[in-house]
Amino acid sequence: MILECNKHDFKTLIFGGSQTTGPLYHIEESDPYCIYNVDETGLTTVQKPVKVLAGKGSKQVGRITSAERGTLVTLCCASNAIGNSILPLFVFPRVKFHDYIIKEGPPGCVGFANPSGWMNSDIFIEWIKHFVRYSNCSHESPVLLLLESHKSHISVRALDLAIQHGITMLSFRPYCTHKLQPLDRTVFGPLKRFYNAACDNWIVTNPRSMTIYDIVSKVREPYTKAFSPSNIQSGFQVAGIEPFNPEFFKDDEYLPSSVTDRAAPNVVNTILGEP
Repeated sequence: MILECNKHDFKTLIFGGSQTTGPLYHIEESDPYCIYNVDETGLTTVQKPVKVLAGKGSKQVGRITSAERGTLVTLCCASNAIGNSILPLFVFPRVKFHDYIIKEGPPGCVGFANPSGWMNSDIFIEWIKHFVRYSNCSHESPVLLLLESHKSHISVRALDLAIQHGITMLSFRPYCTHKLQPLDRTVFGPLKRFYNAACDNWIVTNPRSMTIYDIVSKVREPYTKAFSPSNIQSGFQVAGIEPFNPEFFKDDEYLPSSVTDRAAPNVVNTILGEP
């Protein structure tokens, strides 16, 4: 993975040119248990088949897989830098949501409906309420929430609700999220691998296609495995967040954009005299 911006731009936009004035300075000033990352990922009813072991020289290896086009369900998750996680929120591609849909999901999870199956501003507000309930954040116990700068995350109502509960929301630049999001780095990959394996096992013993109502029960065990304290802590470490390390990314990660690399110019205000 590479950074889609040059080194000087990254330092200026992310760290503000120094470790004491940039946006990520808030991280260095926060306790690890108060630093959270929230992100979404999609799971579908069509699994990605895992590799199959076969004898050397085998010409054909049979395997049952889903052949239909999949339906997407969004999973919204959050974890903090010491390895704890907030129970997930599911977004189902439905007009109305019913509680029985998440009955077999991870204990304490919540669900909502959106015809597209994606996160929107209204559902994200409900997620903030869910987050407040389990993180116990307040003005007396504030938290730092790291997230993408998607429009569903930064509505006025969401920002007001965050302020009311002592949540400082810090959004990443769009072209840096693949390097700075802890959940993207070390958690969502294992989650999808475990989920695909669970779907493979389910298909072998069930003579029908998976539906969105089957996804929740298939996520329960993979979620527990993927959101282990060690995986979560590794994500914060490789993103340079905890322990805080602005110099974590090496020079070779900026090579694709080296042609535009230059120091930020010093702008001097001058007043032109009249001719």
